[in-house]
Amino acid sequence: MGYGTNKSPVYVSEHLSPHFKALHARTRKIARDKEYRYTWIRNGRIYVRKNDQSPAKQIKCFESLDHL
Repeated sequence: MGYGTNKSPVYVSEHLSPHFKALHARTRKIARDKEYRYTWIRNGRIYVRKNDQSPAKQIKCFESLDHL
């Protein structure tokens, strides 16, 4: 692990239950289709944001995806 000039992205993954892993995958697909700019997980919770000015929405269940 050197500190040279070669840069590569770092990906950190939170552990999710199978239910939330499936919910996150579905959220990413729908968010991509509806042109949401951000999808992320923080402390085991799934969030989406349409753009820089819009508020973050927490996705709690599959029914939450109907309101995107």
